[in-house]
Amino acid sequence: MMRRVGSAAVVTLTGGGAIAWFCSAVLVWPVRARVDQAGASLLVILNEYLPLASSGLALIETLLLEVQTELSHARVDQIEERATRLMARVQGLIDVERQLYTGLTAINATLAQLNRILPFGSMPMISHELADIDQQLQTITTQLSELRSLAAQAGLTNHAGEAQVAALVERINGQIELVQPCLTLTQQFIATVMAQLPLIEGNFTAWTGTAATVWTGMALLLGAGQVSLLRQSLRWHTGA
Repeated sequence: MMRRVGSAAVVTLTGGGAIAWFCSAVLVWPVRARVDQAGASLLVILNEYLPLASSGLALIETLLLEVQTELSHARVDQIEERATRLMARVQGLIDVERQLYTGLTAINATLAQLNRILPFGSMPMISHELADIDQQLQTITTQLSELRSLAAQAGLTNHAGEAQVAALVERINGQIELVQPCLTLTQQFIATVMAQLPLIEGNFTAWTGTAATVWTGMALLLGAGQVSLLRQSLRWHTGA
């Protein structure tokens, strides 16, 4: 009696194992399709956001050059009004920069997720200098505030007053020049990642296809092994 119960249990286990392995050989392909879809969604996010981030950095660079030009060509009696207007403009750039910081931080998290999925190579991370850029833009805003206060004082039309204004304008222009390499470096890292995206997309699809094919082969072999065990266990059960 015990032998018959044991043989029935073996038949059940081997039969269930064979079914499970053959089913997994079929179901791995829908799973692969979902993984491909998830990977493609991540790549779409990268393809859509990175050009926008690069454009945002280019906008900051362009507007800072405009600030330099306006300050350099302003008369002393125009400085107060221009400093007030340019402060608001730079504050707007700070808002843009902080949005870029948030976005690029999220993009780096996406790149790290892709690196965890892919067993070969790795996507380069975006090394951005936005924290430094933020501090430099804040410094420019502070300097513009100092310039506005200085320009509001009486007696700046004399030689000494004009020299004070010119010296502060030169400091602001020098600070703007410090921002330029940081913007350029960040744009270069973004361009590097963008250049890698087509290769990563092809590699990702090839990897999931290879993994699914290997799994299918293993599942069919193991399923065939389970079928062989099932036949032997059926003979054992019949003779029990």
